[in-house]
Amino acid sequence: MLIPPGIPLQRWISPECLAINLCISFDLNRLNRVSLAMQGGEGLPVTPTHLSTVKLQHGPINLRQLFQQLIQKIDALDANPALLAASGFDDQVYRSLVMALQPKVFLKEYVAETDGLAAQRISALSAFERYVEEYLLSPLSLTEMEIMLGISARALQYACLKRHGCSPMTYIRNRKLDYAYQQLLHRQGSTKLADLAAELYFSSQSRFTRYFRERFGIKPSELLAGPGNLSDLMPEMR
Repeated sequence: MLIPPGIPLQRWISPECLAINLCISFDLNRLNRVSLAMQGGEGLPVTPTHLSTVKLQHGPINLRQLFQQLIQKIDALDANPALLAASGFDDQVYRSLVMALQPKVFLKEYVAETDGLAAQRISALSAFERYVEEYLLSPLSLTEMEIMLGISARALQYACLKRHGCSPMTYIRNRKLDYAYQQLLHRQGSTKLADLAAELYFSSQSRFTRYFRERFGIKPSELLAGPGNLSDLMPEMR
């Protein structure tokens, strides 16, 4: 359930209803800034008519799961405002709301590509990759990148999936993990895993360890404690 801007929660919904609904209070102006950024700087705004009924299932895309993951992130970070802000949580919430409110814009199937559009997306992806490398040790927000680079969410998602086989956020996470591998490989014994996880803006050391093991088949602690030069064990970057 979406709460109209400026309306106190307790005046809009009862405690009984809170138990079975997800209630989100949001800034409509910010929502539209995010929407326009995701559309490459121009497109359709969100209007009050979009706020009546929100479907969470669009073909194979289940937005309910997306919002559940966001709730789990709140729990994982103990609802700590500073950690949530550093993780880009607000931006993720707004992007999810935009997709839920404008499914015809963001969730429709990809249409056939023309050579011109394909070239634009290749150029957009190259700009995205350069941006990620330059700001790898900063909290990266897709909305900020789209505004800075003039890339629409659809163009970036399509190009990244086509070249790297993953979403833009997964690509960013993988590049951070690649950086972490190199740091652990060359600074064995002098790096604290908790500090490295925080430096790369992972929400926790345990989450960093899980992603690291999924990508490389080895725990970061095992690499950190490994004897000698482990260059021969360096897995192929995917």
